Amino acid sequence: MNILDRIVRDRVLKPGRTAYYQKNLDSGTYSTADEPVVAHPDSANLIGSSYGLVEHLPVIDIDVPCVLVESSTPGHYHLYIDHPVVDELYWQMLEAMAAAGVVQKAYVGVSKRRGQTFVRVPGLKKRVPGLKKR
Repeated sequence: MNILDRIVRDRVLKPGRTAYYQKNLDSGTYSTADEPVVAHPDSANLIGSSYGLVEHLPVIDIDVPCVLVESSTPGHYHLYIDHPVVDELYWQMLEAMAAAGVVQKAYVGVSKRRGQTFVRVPGLKKRVPGLKKR
């Protein structure tokens, strides 16, 4: 494992996330005998989403090209998905994300009113109200 893989692995395996091992992971067939079992991070080949008894820290295998860019607000991001989605499903996806607390409900509301979503151009910083440039 290279150093970059180790850094990413350590970042995603933060407290609350659980590492698993599944034998025959690449076989293409799954049986109950091959169900993932909790494992030490150094011997794991999977990371699960389960967080406690009834919650999840989402771990999603996205099957289309996408880019995640940090926004000018620390800890916030802009997700660009390069895959067309019809209007009805797009709004359902955004509503589900808002219900889960992933995006703000107000963002979904204003986006629906505008007929599409918007984010700032990468690198463009938010101006803080009341802060004057020198």
